[in-house]
Amino acid sequence: HSYARTHRPSNGMIGAELVYALQKEVKKYEATGQLTLLTGCSATQLLQDASGSVTGVAYIDANNAYATLHAARTVLATGGFANDRTNTSLLAAYRPDLLRFPTTNGEWATGDGMKMAMAIGAGTVDMEHVQIHPTGFVDPSDPDASTKVLCGEMIR
Repeated sequence: HSYARTHRPSNGMIGAELVYALQKEVKKYEATGQLTLLTGCSATQLLQDASGSVTGVAYIDANNAYATLHAARTVLATGGFANDRTNTSLLAAYRPDLLRFPTTNGEWATGDGMKMAMAIGAGTVDMEHVQIHPTGFVDPSDPDASTKVLCGEMIR
């Protein structure tokens, strides 16, 4: 290209740099005492009061114990679902035609957060819009793997 199409850090690792910057800001906010960061946990259910308002989450903690966390406000931030090939797969439900393609989503991209929200009646939009990334590295020792490592734009 004769002109740069993207802005990226000098090391070329845009994703890692974005995650690093976000982690840095979260740690600063945590230091104020206004945030408690729980790691190694898995949310299992959104909790509701009698009126149906979300009041927190149930989760499995880092010691594999069941716990709940109640909050005045609950924000559900979740990733994709293209690496779920189970019988409750959102990919199978919304885009079964894409099940035959490998994904570059990590093993965590199973739609668990969306499934928790849907279980309590949350609406969804555009679930059929699933991006298929055309460039994944093929592991010569497992060329038919259903998960590939994303080939970054700077390599393409």
